[in-house]
Amino acid sequence: MSQQFDENYDDNDGHNQQNPEGIASLRAAADKGKKLEPENASLKREVAFLRAGIDPDDSKLGYFYRGYDGELKPDAIKAAAIEAGFLAPPPADPAVEAHQQGQAQVQAAAAGTEATYDPAGGQYAMEKAFAEGGIEAMIAVGKQYGLPVAQGT
Repeated sequence: MSQQFDENYDDNDGHNQQNPEGIASLRAAADKGKKLEPENASLKREVAFLRAGIDPDDSKLGYFYRGYDGELKPDAIKAAAIEAGFLAPPPADPAVEAHQQGQAQVQAAAAGTEATYDPAGGQYAMEKAFAEGGIEAMIAVGKQYGLPVAQGT
């Protein structure tokens, strides 16, 4: 059976040889790392708040900055600041707002009505014409219902 020996093994006294200078430098580095951990955490927190659009030096937002103990992701910070009233919600996109108003108007106009499928309606007639006579027949039916139809040359 083979034995593996550590390169620093000393046969004379049976103990591993240690480099006192190396251990001291490792301890110094560990101590330095422990001292820098709080500073690193503080900087990460500050960066997350800055990315969320919150200036920690702003006197109004400072209260929120010091009191926030949630997730350190910019989206989460911004949502919490809006919810707490420290930030205003982002303005709505005018196009989205117009679309939503249009949908609300359609829903209001359709309130109390029922959707029905009228086999005599234009869509049914166009589908039937297409099935029986192809595109030309469908275009002819569309014209009967007043649909603007542009034909290629």
